[in-house]
Amino acid sequence: MSSPSFSILFIGITGYIGGAVGLALKAKYPSAEFVAFVRSTKLVPEIESLGFKTLVGSGVGEHDRSIIANAALTADIVVNTADADDLELTNAILGAVQNSTKHLPILIHTSGTGMLLEGNSGELIEGAKLWDDSKPEDIKAINIKQPHRQIDLAILDSAKNNKFISYIIAPSIIYGVAHGNPGNKITVIQPAMIRLAIQRRQAVYGGKGTNRWNVVHITDLANLYLLVCEKALSERSTGHIPPDPFERFYFGAVDSASFHDFARLIAPLLYERKLVDSPEAVSVPTGEVPSYFNANSNAVSNRGFRDGWKPIAPPYESCISEEVDATVKGLGL
Repeated sequence: MSSPSFSILFIGITGYIGGAVGLALKAKYPSAEFVAFVRSTKLVPEIESLGFKTLVGSGVGEHDRSIIANAALTADIVVNTADADDLELTNAILGAVQNSTKHLPILIHTSGTGMLLEGNSGELIEGAKLWDDSKPEDIKAINIKQPHRQIDLAILDSAKNNKFISYIIAPSIIYGVAHGNPGNKITVIQPAMIRLAIQRRQAVYGGKGTNRWNVVHITDLANLYLLVCEKALSERSTGHIPPDPFERFYFGAVDSASFHDFARLIAPLLYERKLVDSPEAVSVPTGEVPSYFNANSNAVSNRGFRDGWKPIAPPYESCISEEVDATVKGLGL
């Protein structure tokens, strides 16, 4: 067997995004050495059967950060899909990649378009800004008080020293069941709406429900990570690296949907399963649903499209049924 061409430290393999991305990277780079950090031994046998070496943490933050930082010192690539808001973990990784034994290690960090949240009325904001990832000035203009922003800026500022190469990917609402994942197979937003509907025995949305978020299928998102990883390796090899870290920032956004759309699609599916009392979704006061159900997030992935990202997955409407099934199964219903 040939020796590994490079090494990847992967953080978040048991998560929804991480599982899909990790498996996609492993399939694309079978000769690379993959080391996955996990917080418990529960899924270690399955993860190792997929070709990953494992580092097992203790669940104690400081100890786990030390394990991750030590591994990051010798990795060619660090992929973090675990937590978009853990500044202490981010700083530990940044300290490691800036003192790496490798030449120009690569850091691929997962953020989210929650950083673009605007409004809380459950209504579409007419004329709202469309944030374009191909415009560095747009990424620089995002308010530091927005979700995920403090962590992203820590990475972007550190990357200016040219000791490592950073790439940030910010997914929008993700849909689709990641059947092959060793851990979590379902997304966040739609299952939250499904669970709330079951709890109330009524599918609901806040206010008018016309507020919109972008959406992306988990398979298309994984393919964006593949594209960014391939681009990162090529840029490191040739030395043709965009000098501004803000030019290495990607939104994962394809289509868009309103929260009324989600609720309208969920309602009849839950009604068929006798989990709600009506096949129709209804409006409720915005205070009765999570705040992010009422906001808008408006992005365009022009950087990814320009670099060759070609989303091919089915639209979100055709994937809702399997998300309902997976969520209901997870609830034991």
